[in-house]
Amino acid sequence: MKSGSKAIQMTSQDARQYAAATERNREPILEILLKVLPKSGKILEIASGTGEHAVYFADKFNCTPRS
Repeated sequence: MKSGSKAIQMTSQDARQYAAATERNREPILEILLKVLPKSGKILEIASGTGEHAVYFADKFNCTPRS
């Protein structure tokens, strides 16, 4: 993980959903988003599944995800 990232430990009793693909593809997706998105504005994510990408990208873009 990059510095500043927070690792989340999940237990078998944890109700949160987890998608292994998120860890594999979030960096390549982030690289594209950094190239194509404007420097400021609002983003609406639709059908985010587990929401892991939204949380990860919010940290990288210094914003707060809302549900």
